[in-house]
Amino acid sequence: MKTKIIFVAHAITNPNEDIAKVLRILMSLQGNNIIAVAPYLNSHMYGDWTKNTSQSIENAQEISKRYILDNFCDEMWLYGNSMDNHMLELVALTKKIGRVPILPKTPEMKLLLEELARKFPE
Repeated sequence: MKTKIIFVAHAITNPNEDIAKVLRILMSLQGNNIIAVAPYLNSHMYGDWTKNTSQSIENAQEISKRYILDNFCDEMWLYGNSMDNHMLELVALTKKIGRVPILPKTPEMKLLLEELARKFPE
């Protein structure tokens, strides 16, 4: 079985809490032919985790977009119970590109993805 690179998408609205959640998700997914990545975490790790500075947010968006645009991942898995603007932008870009399947991994993400599909049909 081919190893899949999974882009783990999760809103970062409360940096300390949300980054810890993403790290737990990443650790739980490693193995079984899965490499789980959350490239946006890099920009948050170089500064004060309690603050979302504009530079860290810009960096997070840029690296995340490149993973999608340059086809560095096989699937995007959505976690959490809400989407911030940055996550929403990334999901919209991923849908527009159409190469990477988007899979909701929580009931809340399933509902949000269905709502987005109704609002913005393809």
